[in-house]
Amino acid sequence: MSLAHSARRTLLAGATLAGMTIAGFTVASLAASGPAAAVDVASKDREAVISPVTPAARVSGKGFGAFLAARQARKDGDISAAAHYFNEALVADPGNIWLLRRAFLLTVSEGEVESALELANRILEGDDAAPVANLTVAVDDLKNGRYGKAESRISKANKRRGSMRLVGPLLRAWAAFGNGEGAAAAQRLDMLNKTEAFSPFANYHRTLILAAAGDLDGALDAFAAYEDSTRPDLRSMLVKSAVIEMRDGAAAGRQSLELLRKRFGEDHVLVRYLNGDRALSEAFPVRNANDGVAEALYGAASALVRDNVSDVAMIYLRLALHVRHDLDVAQALLGDIRETGDRWLEAIAAYERVADDSPYKWGARLRTAWMLDKLDRTDQAIELLQRMAAEQKRETVALITLADLLRSHSRFKEAATVYSQAIDRIDELGPRHWAVLYARGIALERSGRWSDAERDLLQALELRPRHPYVMNYLAYSWADKGVKLDEAVAMLRQAVALKPQDGFIIDSLGWVLYRKGEHQEAVRQLERAVELRPEDPTINEHLGDAYWHVGRRLESCFQWRRVLVLEPLEGQVETVGQKLETGLAGASGDSGGKFRGCS
Repeated sequence: MSLAHSARRTLLAGATLAGMTIAGFTVASLAASGPAAAVDVASKDREAVISPVTPAARVSGKGFGAFLAARQARKDGDISAAAHYFNEALVADPGNIWLLRRAFLLTVSEGEVESALELANRILEGDDAAPVANLTVAVDDLKNGRYGKAESRISKANKRRGSMRLVGPLLRAWAAFGNGEGAAAAQRLDMLNKTEAFSPFANYHRTLILAAAGDLDGALDAFAAYEDSTRPDLRSMLVKSAVIEMRDGAAAGRQSLELLRKRFGEDHVLVRYLNGDRALSEAFPVRNANDGVAEALYGAASALVRDNVSDVAMIYLRLALHVRHDLDVAQALLGDIRETGDRWLEAIAAYERVADDSPYKWGARLRTAWMLDKLDRTDQAIELLQRMAAEQKRETVALITLADLLRSHSRFKEAATVYSQAIDRIDELGPRHWAVLYARGIALERSGRWSDAERDLLQALELRPRHPYVMNYLAYSWADKGVKLDEAVAMLRQAVALKPQDGFIIDSLGWVLYRKGEHQEAVRQLERAVELRPEDPTINEHLGDAYWHVGRRLESCFQWRRVLVLEPLEGQVETVGQKLETGLAGASGDSGGKFRGCS
C-alpha cells in the first residue's frame, strides 16, 4: 500500500472516535421555520446611518484608527478585540448609531453584559423596539426580579415581525412563574405549539414549570409530548428520571436510570448518577425562575449552534450565563463555539470554568486535551489523558481519546497499545464498541500487524454490519495485499451503494478493480471519484495509472502532473516524478516503442 493512500484512508476513519457531545440539551432542528424566523434578533436592529463613520470623525481622524482596527479584528474572528476597538471608536464618535449598535452586540457577545446594558439603554432611547437591546434589558430585569418590566420589554421587542418568536414566550412563561403564578405560567407556552419546530421547546419548559410548581403528573405528561416531538438527549432524559423520583420515590428513579443505560451505555454523565456520585435530584435544572430563564436562553443557543448560527447563539449564551453563571452546560457550549472558531485558548478557558463537581467536567477535560494538542502542547494533552485514565480505572473514553490523539500523530504502535488497554476495560464487547475495534484495526494495520488488524476489522463488521467505512478499509487492505480481490470488490460495491457520493470509497473500488486488471471499469469508477474529489492527489494519481493501462497516455501525464500541484503527500512527489519520466513498465496496451517521458 502506498503511504499516501494509507494516510488518506486513515483520515477517512475520522480524527477521533471518542468525541462526545458535552453541550447537553439539544432540541429538534429549527430548519422547518429556519433559524432566522425562530430567533433572528440581531438582524432586526435597524441601521440608522449608511456610513459607519461620520464625515466629521473621518476628517478629523478621531476614532477612525479604532474603527479600522475593529473591522480587521472582526474579520479575523477576534471578537474580544473587535468589541474593544468598536467601543473605543464610539467614545470618539458618540452620536454614531452604527458604531453604537456594533459596540453593543459585540460587548454582549463577549459576556460583558453589565457594560452592554448601558449601550442597550442608549439604543432604546432612539428605537424602543430594538430586539437585542430589549432582550438584554429584559433578561437583566428577570435576573433581578423585575418581572413586570421584563414582560414590557419583551412585548416591545415583539413589535418587530419574526423576532423573539421562540424566546419571547419562553421568557414570559418564566416571568409569570417568578411572579408567583405557578403552574398557570405554563399556559403561556401554548402559542409555541402552533409552530412545529417550537413544540419541543414548549413541551420541555412545560415539564420544568409544572414539576417546579409541584404538578408532577402534569410534568410527566408534558415530557411524554416532548418525547413524541423530538429525540431527547441524555440531559433531558435525566430530567425525566428526576421527576419520576420526585413523584414515585428513589427506587422508581433508579429504575428509570437503569433503562437509560440501554440507550446511552456507559456515558460518563450517566455513570455519575448510577454510581451515586451525584444525587438524581441534582439532574433537575430548575430551582427558581432565574434557572428557567437560563434554560430557555441556553436551549435556544444550543439549537442555533446546531443550525450554524453562532453569532446569535453567542448572544443567547452570554445572557444565559449572565442570569446563571454556574450553568455548566452553557460553559461547555461556549467552549464548543470557541473551539469551532479555532479560538483554542478561549475554548480551554471556557472548559475550565465548568465546575469540578459537574458531571460535564469529564467531557470538558477531554475537549481540553484536544485543544492542548491543537496548540502544539501534545505532551500536556497526553499527560492529562493519562491522568484521567488513572483516576477512573473502569472508564474507557479517556484511553480511547488518548489513542485517537496518538493515531492522529501517526504514532500507531502506541495507539494500538492504548486501544488494547481500553478494550481490556470492557467486560463484554457489544454493538456500540465497533468503533474502538475499527480504530485499533487501523493502528495495527499501520503498524505492520495485518493479521491482528484483519481480525479487528472483521469483528467490527460483525458488531456493525455493512458499515461503509469499515468495509472500505478492509477491502482496500485486501486488495493492497493482493488477496480476496473478488470479496473486496463485492464489499466495496456495497459501500458505494451506501455512500454513492463518497469519492474516497469510489476511489477504493476503482483501485481494487485496477489491481484485478479490470482497467476499463477502473477508469469509469476513478473518473467519478475525481469528479467528487478533484482536489485529492491520490485519486488523481490512481486515475493517471488507470489511463496509462488503457492506452490514454496524454491523459495519464495530465493526471500525474496535476498531482504535483495538489499538495501531494509524503513520498508521492518522488513516485509520481518517476512515472512522469518512465511511465508504467509492463502496462497492457504498450506498443513496444520506448516511452520518452511526459513532456
